Amino acid sequence: MNTQTLYLFVFLLAGHIAGDFLLQTKTVAMRKNRWTPLLQHSAIVAGLSYLLCGAWMHWEIPLAIFLTHTLIDRIKVMSGGKTTQAFVIDQLAHVGVTLLTAVLVVRYGGELSLYWVHLFGPPFVKTVVFVAGAVATVRAGGFLIGLAVQPLLAQFTDAQPPSNTASSEGLPAAPGGGLPGGGQLIGQLERALVFLFIMMDQPAAVGFLITAKSIFRFGDIREHRQMMLAEYIIIGTLMSFAYGIFLSYLTKILIEMI
Repeated sequence: MNTQTLYLFVFLLAGHIAGDFLLQTKTVAMRKNRWTPLLQHSAIVAGLSYLLCGAWMHWEIPLAIFLTHTLIDRIKVMSGGKTTQAFVIDQLAHVGVTLLTAVLVVRYGGELSLYWVHLFGPPFVKTVVFVAGAVATVRAGGFLIGLAVQPLLAQFTDAQPPSNTASSEGLPAAPGGGLPGGGQLIGQLERALVFLFIMMDQPAAVGFLITAKSIFRFGDIREHRQMMLAEYIIIGTLMSFAYGIFLSYLTKILIEMI
């Protein structure tokens, strides 16, 4: 992959990540079975991608992103995909389309001038990779892990009294009522810390973070003596850390390539 293709791919992927996980509200996500919210969402992703790459003469870039993003999301909605597999396939399809678009534009689109790269150079691209990687690690991870633990959550809820409600991150709220969205915030903060530690070349600090969370959670497990709750918390925590570590190192490798 040559430099221009890599840069364009980075910008298009960053536009997708920002559009899907920062600017897409829960209301829009739930209403994408209707054409208006779906087209609005696709237009935002296409516009962000076009703005980030700065290839002003290549109108085919936002058009391609708009059409393919609409198609992929429409297929996902029509298939009723609210599973881990559907989420992964959907995101891989978007990544594949952005890569294919970058390759085709550089190969057949004629002269390509990336405005922001011309203005600020490679540091701008590195910054985009860093921010996009952070969003993918912190925000996207919550959606993926929430879907992944959903089957376990169903088993846990069926076996517990009604007072045990679930947070949007997947982990159950503390018995007696936990903070609304507390599990989601904890998951985001832990992945954000993992991301920062790895970016700072301090991977050992991740081990201390895992230990600290285990200590905090030990009281819940010990007090209720529930094997199902213990296993559920451990699985969710390990998924969160594993995802955070993988995405953080992937981001770091991409930054070093630029």
